[in-house]
Formats: sequence, structure tokens, C-alpha cells
Amino acid sequence: MRHLDRMFYRTSAEFLIEALDKKKPLFLEKDVFKLEELGRKLLKPTTKYQLHQLHHDTLVRLISRTSKISHIPEKQIDAKCIRSNNSGRKRTYFLRSDGETTAVSVEDVALEHYKDCGYPAGSHCEGSLIKALLILYFWDIIYNPEIVVRGSFISKWQSAPLDFFTRYFYENRKGAIDMRLMQIETVFSHEELINFGINNYQQHSHKCCSVIFKRVDGRVMDIIKDVSLVEILITVIGRKVLSKIFERLIKNLYQFFSGMPDLLIWNIDQKIHKFVEVKGEGDKLAPNQTLWLLYLHEIGASVEVCWVHSMGSKRKIIQRGNQNEGDVSDNDSD
Repeated sequence: MRHLDRMFYRTSAEFLIEALDKKKPLFLEKDVFKLEELGRKLLKPTTKYQLHQLHHDTLVRLISRTSKISHIPEKQIDAKCIRSNNSGRKRTYFLRSDGETTAVSVEDVALEHYKDCGYPAGSHCEGSLIKALLILYFWDIIYNPEIVVRGSFISKWQSAPLDFFTRYFYENRKGAIDMRLMQIETVFSHEELINFGINNYQQHSHKCCSVIFKRVDGRVMDIIKDVSLVEILITVIGRKVLSKIFERLIKNLYQFFSGMPDLLIWNIDQKIHKFVEVKGEGDKLAPNQTLWLLYLHEIGASVEVCWVHSMGSKRKIIQRGNQNEGDVSDNDSD
């Protein structure tokens, strides 16, 4: 905001106020988040300019969401890597196992680290496991001719209804979807819930559907490769958390399709799970990733942000004892 002159500060504030006050329903949640972030920047007084009190008070009232990303647990780990000379390209990391060195991604580094932290199983899936599970539990609502909305299928070659990636999908099937969410959360017994998913896997997992991959055909069995994983995921995540995740997706898949954490890890013996967003040096959380982390945290899921640093780099370590986001210290990694 430092490049703005006095007139543009005032104009920017007026545009933000109009957008958040009168046109907020027109924006996606991630876009509202971006607007609110801009509003917070405008609210910070500078040596150059300070907002008029009326604009200041109005923005404070309109920016209702208090960012709680500092409440999300974080972990910082080190790994050997080769920095790319090409801007924008990901770094290559290395893992040693049984005397051999393997080039891996930053997500693979995190997966190996969490194996030593009590999470022996997991996947770098970016939410695809959850979306595949959602398809199994809502297959009849999506594809059953008795439930399908007239006009949503106009060709036998379609792998999803035409309204699936719109907000109208939920509106057109509200009763059936709300009932299914209730069944997943409380109505089904644990055994009924597991059997429902397994039966749908056996009947439909081999069929093409674009739902998981969005406009690219694929099959549930390409993501959930073994039927036993259905019971594992239900057990470690828990039905209440899973129903809330399903609710967020099924009500507006277009808006919330992307941004889910990179990793889903679990320990079936302890019946625990964790969603992990992995970031390398120079990375930062995108708005849709931040919103997913906050939502998962709010509904009781276990979440964490894992920062992977190259050995020998100078990095900033967040002091967890102080909740102020600006309190960091530079450390040299050995």
C-alpha cells in the first residue's frame, strides 16, 4: 500500500467498503478473504497517510473474519536439497534409506518425517482421497435416475451432471443431500456406515467419473486403490469431521474443490489422522489453502503446516510462545 497517494487510499477504501457491504454475496469466499486482507492493510496507519475515521470504522465493522491462522500448529524440518537456478521451479530434495540416496519432492520429505512421528501411513493426495470417498457416499444422489434433476444429463457419455460444479447442484437436491449428511454423521451405525461405502466401492469404483478430477475423467479405484481404505479413512478421521468436510464440498464443489492440504496421514492403531499443508522455502499459503486449514481446524480435524527448509539455509522460526504474527527470529540451520 506504500505506493498509493492520499487520493488512492481514500478511493481504495471506498471500493472495499462497497464490495464488502453491498456486493459480498457476489464473491467467492476466497475472494472475500483477499478483500479483507487488503482492508487490514489499509487499516494500518503509515507515516504517509491514515484513513479517515469514518472509513476506518466502517472497514473494521465489515471485516468480520479475524484471521486465526496463527492458531494452526506448525512444524519446521530440514532436508538436503538442490536449489534450481530456474525461477519458479521446485527444489529437489534427497532422502537416504538403506545406504541409498533418492531424489524426492518436498511432500515426500514431510511424509517420511511424519512416519517417525507416529503416522506410519499416509498419502500426498491434496484432498483426492476425501473427494473419492465423497463420491462413494453420494453416488446414488449424483447418478441415480430417480434423484437426477431433469436436464442435468443430456448425453450417455457424461461422467457428471451438468450442474455438479455449480452451487445449484446442492439447491436442486437439498433434501436428499441433507439426509445423507445426517446419515453419515449420526443416523447410520458405524457398521452400516462402513458397509454403505464398501458396497458402493464394489459396485461403482471402476466406473468413470469426472468429479474427483474436475472435468478430467477418472475412477474412484484410481484413488482409493483398495476397498479396505474406506473403513480406515472413516475410522481415523471420524464420522462427524468427515460429514462436515463432505458438507463443505457437496454444497459448493466449484468454490472449495482446490486448496485442501497436501497430505493426509494416519495411524490406524491409534485411530488418529492429520491433514498437513507442506511448504518449501519461499512458499506461502494461498487464500484457498488458508481457508481450508481454518475450516478443518474449526470442525475438530487435526491440521498442521509443515515448513521444509534446506540444510544450511537462513530461515525464520516462528516463536510459538508469542502469538503475534510478526514475532520471528532468524536462525541458521546446521
